[in-house]
Amino acid sequence: MWFFIRHAESSNNATNNNDSTDTKNKYNDKRVPDPHLTETGFKQAKITAEYLASKYNKVWQQQGEDQKEVCLTEPIFGGIYCSPMQRSLDTAFEIQRTLGCPVYVNAELCEVGGVFHGKRNHGYEGEVDNRTCTGKKRRDILKEYPEFILDDNITDEGWWGKPQESFKDAIKRAHKVAEWLWEVSYNNISQYGVESQRRVNILITHGLFQDLLMKKLIQREPLPSCEESLFFPCENCAISQISLVKNPHPDKKSSGGTEKGEAKSRMCICIKWNSTSHLTDESLRKSARIFPYMEKTKNIN
Repeated sequence: MWFFIRHAESSNNATNNNDSTDTKNKYNDKRVPDPHLTETGFKQAKITAEYLASKYNKVWQQQGEDQKEVCLTEPIFGGIYCSPMQRSLDTAFEIQRTLGCPVYVNAELCEVGGVFHGKRNHGYEGEVDNRTCTGKKRRDILKEYPEFILDDNITDEGWWGKPQESFKDAIKRAHKVAEWLWEVSYNNISQYGVESQRRVNILITHGLFQDLLMKKLIQREPLPSCEESLFFPCENCAISQISLVKNPHPDKKSSGGTEKGEAKSRMCICIKWNSTSHLTDESLRKSARIFPYMEKTKNIN
């Protein structure tokens, strides 16, 4: 079982810098490549951690071999996986302080585009700022978070070290992460059986990347936002509950009908998506962008 959690509010979020959609005069030049959380963001992360550890956080678990017999039970948390972006690290730290489980920092979980200056490339050719950002250095991450377990590719030179990532490369990365999620899930099923339904790993990632990741998990090829017809929006510290299991009916045609080989044996169950009900203070439930950017028109009809 996976809990996908988008990072808490960053300083870019707070300036209404929707760099995922704004392409012209809407762009906010206060954007920074690797922002920290705001005061509101730290509050969101702390409350999210408290909810995860509370008696109100439940998951469904099958009773024995009978799939019709299920009950709500408390989850058993395994690990927290986050990106080396500052907002993801900050969010993971607040949650780890409460849950006490290990944090694994994986550069593959970073936001679409990586660490970059200027405007976002929206999936089509256009002007972008080609200055190179290194990303946070290994020694600096360990100085702030000495208990975190870092991938070997996060070095003292940083973890990024290149211009803005292309949309095509982000899709490849999402596919790689999706395959890893399936592998971890199948290993848990093999080891724990039905008990794996209450064993939860937490993935703290980013809005645009989480959208690509979900499309890969449901066997759908992502498109640039200007062409896309399916979106999985998520707010800061929203919790989504995803179960990745073997398809009990692999020979039946799926909703897409295009899967082949191993993909036909997979089933992605979205139990909960974009839930912020744990943020009971409405001032903390600040909506992220939900709709794709569209120019205003004078006539709707």
